[in-house]
Amino acid sequence: MLKKIKLAVVALLLPLLAFGQSYPSPTFNNVTVQGTLTAANQSFTNPLPVASGGTGAATFSANAILYGNGTGAIQALGPLTNGQLVIGSTGAAPVAATLTGTANQVVVTNGAGSITLSLPQSIATASSPTFAGLTLSSPLTVANGGTGRATLANHAALIGAGTSAVTQIAPCAAGQALIGAGASSDPACGLPTGTLIGIRVFTSSTTYTPTAGTNSVIVAVQGGGGAGGGSVATGAGQFAAGAGGASGGYILTRLTSGFSGSTITIGSGGVGASGAAGGNGGNTVFGTLTANGGSGGAVSAAGTSAAIGSPSGGGASGGSIVNVPGNPGGYGFAVNGTSVAFGGTGANSPLGSGGINSVASTGGAAGGYGGGGGGVVSGASTAAQIGGAGSQGVVIVWEYN
Repeated sequence: MLKKIKLAVVALLLPLLAFGQSYPSPTFNNVTVQGTLTAANQSFTNPLPVASGGTGAATFSANAILYGNGTGAIQALGPLTNGQLVIGSTGAAPVAATLTGTANQVVVTNGAGSITLSLPQSIATASSPTFAGLTLSSPLTVANGGTGRATLANHAALIGAGTSAVTQIAPCAAGQALIGAGASSDPACGLPTGTLIGIRVFTSSTTYTPTAGTNSVIVAVQGGGGAGGGSVATGAGQFAAGAGGASGGYILTRLTSGFSGSTITIGSGGVGASGAAGGNGGNTVFGTLTANGGSGGAVSAAGTSAAIGSPSGGGASGGSIVNVPGNPGGYGFAVNGTSVAFGGTGANSPLGSGGINSVASTGGAAGGYGGGGGGVVSGASTAAQIGGAGSQGVVIVWEYN
């Protein structure tokens, strides 16, 4: 029996003797396990390599992040500081880095185990952000408070078009206004109805062509003034006088139709004559309106005294505003050989002044339009004198749109 026990002990010790190791902590250069190796407590002289399922490293920093290195030992990154992240780098080891904000755009705030991203100001739908400037890739639509247009003409008027882009009306000409055309049409540049758009003065005969846009006119028609009377020659102790010329008639009327193409005839001023009555003023005509010219001043015969009046002024009718007949010229007289002697003063018209009386060789000429010429007197033993010229007529047209 004892012999059997000895043999069993030898059998147990033989494997140990074959490896040359002591028990219970043997050391092996290499171990091949055919099945599953189970050990309660492993201890290796060198770290177990990655190829054998280990890490290949003996220690790692606390809180470090581990990452693979092929068959080489696992590497450690960190430990990370507040806000750091593991960020990949193609073909290279990852790195620990923090997020970077952009000035005036994104603000990054790092904390322990946290990263907070924010903007310089709130942009929620209920917020009211403020910007110093804003550039859009396309025009802001009307629905969002814009015009819907990228450019606007200088000085153009803007017209609403519902939710569509605003439209434009070219700048109005100087003096024009933007005039409404009702709820269904755009307004347009123009002059309010009844606006004075032109004043035309005609001093020579022609045909009237209205300025474009003329819808009505006010027309003044002034007849020509008569000339003053030219006193006759006198002998010793004799005197003679000439009356002043009468003024032409004056018409003022408003026409709303039928004025375009009207014939204009300008009455001439009466011409003074030596020792004879003054010439009559000519009639001034606009279409169907005629302002008659004033008559020339009459003359007295030579005598010891003289007094002579003037015929009536030119007639006027047909005007819708006023019709003013011409005025007669002033009397010419000389009294009993005294120094009191005058030629007649020419009559004034609404648009002209009469010529002054005169004791010179020629009466005073009328001024303006339609005035009568001044008459003259002759003293004793004086040659015949010439009456002053009357002034011509005129047509004035005020044009309204």
